[in-house]
Amino acid sequence: MTGLDGNSGVAVYVQDSGLGISSDRQERIFEPFFTTKPGGTGLGLSICRTIAEDHGGRLRLSKSDTRGTSFELVLPIVTAGHHAGDVITNVHATFKSDEHEKVPTDVNKLIKTVLALVYMDLRKHSIEYQQSLSEQLPPVMGNEVQLQQVILNLMMSAIQAMKPADHRVLSIKSKSAERGVRVSIEHTGSGIDPSNYDSIFKRMGLAVCRSIIESHNGKIWASAGASRGAIFQFELPTSETQFAKT
Repeated sequence: MTGLDGNSGVAVYVQDSGLGISSDRQERIFEPFFTTKPGGTGLGLSICRTIAEDHGGRLRLSKSDTRGTSFELVLPIVTAGHHAGDVITNVHATFKSDEHEKVPTDVNKLIKTVLALVYMDLRKHSIEYQQSLSEQLPPVMGNEVQLQQVILNLMMSAIQAMKPADHRVLSIKSKSAERGVRVSIEHTGSGIDPSNYDSIFKRMGLAVCRSIIESHNGKIWASAGASRGAIFQFELPTSETQFAKT
């Protein structure tokens, strides 16, 4: 089919046979934290749309001739060097994942998965990549899809911040911390005014990051880079710590 901007693309339709979404809620269904489920986080569809738009696609409600809800996902066949199928797999995982399911999770594996998604973006923008991942990290108790989205959002934010920079370096580190596992993502792009370190997490992508991390009993913060740019860090409790609490 013809996709976005007249380029060849792939369309995927997902439909359920539930009660559907009332017209007054359809405009808000993709908003972060808006939910129709008792006890829901309101992040699933927001994350799906973010993944799609990060890769040049779109996700929206579509008309259905039967009961239930129908979604339309459209992606260019190749976007930023990624096959549309890879992105569809990522979005599909978010659709089918249990919002509340948390399992022992290898943070380094999530980092490497996201790096595979953004690799061509790094090349496209001539960004040097540095990593220092501790090999002795204990697993954290987490929802893999949600935590992967946090890392993706932070990396895409860093890539955007480095577009006007002459020297572009993205550094990501993982290590054990006093209360669990710490991940830091540093870039050499536009810095952050110290007075905005907290308010910056009110932006959509970063607000989602904070909500996910806090729902995992973790914390996330921003600070100035070593020489320029900014550092985003988050900490998560290990699975042993979580089990000890319960």
